[in-house]
This record gives sequence, structure tokens and C-alpha cells, in this order.
Amino acid sequence: MSSSHIIIVAVGSLGDLHPYLAIGKELKRRGHQITFVTISHYQKKVERAGLNFALTRPDFSPNDKETLQLVNDRFRGGEWVFRKFVIPHIRDSYEDLNRACENADLLISHPITQAAPIVAAKRKMPWISTVLSPISFFSCYDPPVMPALPFLRGWHLGPKFYHHFFNLIRSIMNRWCEPVYQLRESLGLERGRNPILEGQHSPDLVLAWYSSLLGEPQIDWPKQTVMTGFIFYEEENQSMTQQKELETFLAQGEAPIVFTLGSSRVHTPGIFFEESLVAAQQLGLRAIILAGEQANALRATWHFSSFYITDYLPHSKIFPHAKIIVHQCGIGTTAQALLAGKPMLAVPQAHDQPDNAYRLEKLGVAKVLPHHQYRRKKVIKKLECLIKHYLSFLKQSTAAQKQILSENGTQTTCDQVEAYLRRKKQNI
Repeated sequence: MSSSHIIIVAVGSLGDLHPYLAIGKELKRRGHQITFVTISHYQKKVERAGLNFALTRPDFSPNDKETLQLVNDRFRGGEWVFRKFVIPHIRDSYEDLNRACENADLLISHPITQAAPIVAAKRKMPWISTVLSPISFFSCYDPPVMPALPFLRGWHLGPKFYHHFFNLIRSIMNRWCEPVYQLRESLGLERGRNPILEGQHSPDLVLAWYSSLLGEPQIDWPKQTVMTGFIFYEEENQSMTQQKELETFLAQGEAPIVFTLGSSRVHTPGIFFEESLVAAQQLGLRAIILAGEQANALRATWHFSSFYITDYLPHSKIFPHAKIIVHQCGIGTTAQALLAGKPMLAVPQAHDQPDNAYRLEKLGVAKVLPHHQYRRKKVIKKLECLIKHYLSFLKQSTAAQKQILSENGTQTTCDQVEAYLRRKKQNI
């Protein structure tokens, strides 16, 4: 098809950013012009992917520890994301994105880019929204595990309860979103639906960027939703020295346990790494620890041949060599762990992580230990359970891997994008 100028706007952790970079690269390969709108912290990463960069405010650092302590709070983390970092800056975000959309043909948005629906409405431009995990749909028929109230899921309260419960949540969030409603009114737009909940979804096309393994479509999803499967992307930033060290370690013994906290929680790990190392030592297990900036300090204390401690390794390079993967259940890490086909110990804390963890446990590929309960005795007990029933967990993990491999989220998404553009151009 003819070339189009496509704007992609995304913010958050690397797990948020990477799927959009993958889509941008593939759409560029198909001949489209791509402008990627995000924070300055990711500018070099966007440009290395061969995409045009445009800045959006608020221009924060995703590695700032004070920020991460707030947004990773298991009770109020989601609230702080919107009330402190997104909603107060909605006018700035709108101005930046509106400027980037000048002469553009299509806007593709991340779930927490609340300026996107406003720009699309004001410009009357084609818009595709995306979701990265099931929690974004707030389905009454497949209700998410709420980080502050994880016990609710076990009570089987039914759609009627969740309809009223989500209406209560919506009324609270409406108060948070008043600056968004005020901006829309000042631009001559209708108030619109709640921008955090149903208002994040495009009326034309919603792409669910995860596998149906985590949740089948529900009757209260937007009717215009298409499930694509996961979208994978990782840069090749592993040094030759690191690669040789890893190969040597892997060749020296049995498959290790891999401990990781992804790209954001690794900056505020608490006692996660120390408890992990003690648990692995007491169980006599080999381990790989992806410890970020704590790697040097941990290596100085835990200089054992059975442990390989490093700052970072691409998950796609290390997960396939693991016996068990212990991770925080961010959706990007979850996708890579499923792709590797390995049993998991899920250690969720906030946002979508508890819900993702529940879905992995239901799938039969993981045991769950909430982050605030992560202590060596409980870690040992969970790992012992995974090892004792390893063949059963591995069977389920291998079956999940087979389905993940059969999906091609990048191709499906880009096909959907181009079909949508053709429909829009035919209707002009």
C-alpha cells in the first residue's frame, strides 16, 4: 500500500516501550514514515531502531528511584501514575503530541497516553489504541486481580458485583481526571468517557497485544478489539565478554534458576536479590542474578562459582537456558518467560503484575509469591514445590510456549494497521 506517516506514542518502562519499537520498525520496513513520541530518556533507543523521535512531556526518568518507589507501591502505585505523573501534565502532553501529529495519517497509542484520544478527536484523525495486558479491559466477566485487593478474585463474586465495584472505581477516577475533562471542554470537545478506563480505547480499532493464553475475549470488551498475540523486541546489547562469561557458566553445570526484576523494579529491589541468593545457596542450586546497579556489590559478597551475577542480560538470550525463572510479572518479562517455555516463580507487586501472576498460575506454569512476602523460607518452599512437580510444570510451560510460537503479534498488528489505513482512505 502507499506510504503513510504514522505517529506512535508510548511511555513507561522498557516493557512498555519495546512492543511499540517492534511495530515501528516493521511498519517502517513496509515503507511507512514513523515518528515515535516518547520521553528523552529513550531518544537514543528510538533512533537506534531507525525511527524519528519526538519529545512528550512530562519528561521524567523511568530509572529515578524516588519516582519508582511511588509508582511501585502495591496499594497506590496506579493512583500515583495518573495523579502525579500523567494527569497534571495533560495540557503539555496534548501540545507535544498535537504538534507531532501535524500532517500525520494515523496515531497509535499506549494505554497511559491520555492525550492521544484528545488529539485524535480534535484533529478528527484515524486512531488505533492498544492494550498490553488483560487488566486494561476491566472486564466484569474476567475481572482482574486488583493489586490492593488480591483476595477478591478468590471469592468468585460474579459480573453483577464487579459491575457495581468498577462503577465505584470509575467515580473515584473521574475526580482524578478532572483536568482531562477541562482540557477537552476548552477545545470544544465533549467530556468523553473516563480516560483511564473505557476512554483509552479507540472507537475504531483496539489491538490487544498479548496471547489469548492470558485471557480470552469477553462480551464486555470493546467490540472493535483484535487480539494479536505478544510482540517481542530486544536490542542486541550483550558484550562479547559478557557472552563468553555466560557461555562458560552455563557449560559448568546444570540449568540455573534465573532471578530478575525486569527494567524498572530492578532499581528498587529491596531485599529481593539477597533473599534469592540465600535461597539458591541453601537449596544447592545454580543461579543467574540480573541485578542492575547492585551487581558489583553483590559480586563482592557472593563470589561463588555456582552464581553468575551481572547487571543485565537480554531475557531472550538467557531465559531459554533457565531451569526456573523468578520474575516480577511485568507483561514484557511474562511474555519472554512464556516464550522460553520454562516454569516460573511469579513475584508480583503493583499495577498489572498481580493479575498477570494469577493468570500464569491458572495456566499451570507458575507458583506465586507476592513481593511483600518474598523471604528466603517462603522462596525455598515455592522453589521446592516447583522442583518436586517439575515435569508437570514443564509440560504446561512447553504447551504454552507452543502456542506463543504459533502467534505473530508483530505481523498481525501491522496487517491490521495497514487494513485500517486502507479503509480510512477509501472512505475519504
